[in-house]
Amino acid sequence: MAKYKETSVAALFQNQVAKLGSKGCVAYKKGGRYTDISWNEMDVMIRKLGWYLMSIGIKKGDKVAIMLPNIPEFVYSCFAVFQSGAVAVLLNTGSTPYELTYLLNNSDAKILVTHAAGEKRYLEIKDQLATCRNLLTIDPTQNAFLSENASDIAAPPSVPIDADDPAVMIYTAGLTGKPLGAVLTHGKAYQQQHR
Repeated sequence: MAKYKETSVAALFQNQVAKLGSKGCVAYKKGGRYTDISWNEMDVMIRKLGWYLMSIGIKKGDKVAIMLPNIPEFVYSCFAVFQSGAVAVLLNTGSTPYELTYLLNNSDAKILVTHAAGEKRYLEIKDQLATCRNLLTIDPTQNAFLSENASDIAAPPSVPIDADDPAVMIYTAGLTGKPLGAVLTHGKAYQQQHR
């Protein structure tokens, strides 16, 4: 029996953690070999970042822009946003400063979660941003929230999330005009997981 009612992607993840625990959740290449991160380990990183986002004022429905390549940090950043009840705005890592300005302003993102290259682009445009006043550069060696004791974050953020709540915002390429943000709800994202 599932512990959480699966009305959200966050609940779906928590039930998988309970079921698969020490098994591999994601793998990444390190020193020429693939290394697994278990469901339990990923859960700890997600909880830490989720609580951090909430501690800086991110609340349910807020937009959190994520501009990261296909790395484990992208996965735990997305799920941390889901668990905090916020909406993950997924941005292309190749976005130019001009494109990034438009996307951050259009989405009303409150924070940009990125890597070192994205940080440089953000700093170039930060004075042109209406709502995105926070920057989090993901670096496992420097982010204080990742070194927090796991016992301090014993439970995932307890934000009620319904199937109709927005989960993800993805922008079109904008080939015929300005990019448009398409929103996927938790319910629709859940259905995609079970196809």
